Amino acid sequence: MILCPFHKEHNPSMKLNTHYFYCFGCGAAGNVIDLTAQWFDLGCLQAARKLSWDFGISPECSQSSKEQAVSPQHNIYTEVSYTLRVLCRYLRLLKLWKKKHIPLCPTSTPDERFVEACLMLDKVNYLVECFLYEDESECCRLAAQLNRCNQIGALENRLNQLAKEKHADGKHAA
Repeated sequence: MILCPFHKEHNPSMKLNTHYFYCFGCGAAGNVIDLTAQWFDLGCLQAARKLSWDFGISPECSQSSKEQAVSPQHNIYTEVSYTLRVLCRYLRLLKLWKKKHIPLCPTSTPDERFVEACLMLDKVNYLVECFLYEDESECCRLAAQLNRCNQIGALENRLNQLAKEKHADGKHAA
């Protein structure tokens, strides 16, 4: 556990290991490339290039490096990291919706985003906690299960679409 570099805090709230990071305070999550991208305000490709430069890793991999990069274990950790990253994005959104779209009075019809947050928040929070506290084999099994029917890919597409709509609404308001 470390102090999160993405928000002010006095107690460590970020779990950091060799496969991913997750902040219990602000919800930041991802792999080493995501951490570098967020820390230095870069895109993923620029972050990967920075890491390559900083650690003296050549973009031209040797044959053994190429084989290692597509090994089943590497693919499993990539799938786990990707799944956790998407779930954390969704969890942050659900928390925001639950606060922002709470009905003003008990008789008003609740906003669909508030309803979704109420229905999904506990489930998504449970899944994120499973990835953070379960052993590697359970994390791999859970990621495979969630990705088998493209649930995580569909969720990521939805999150990206919502982000585009929010960005477009912001442009029109300006």
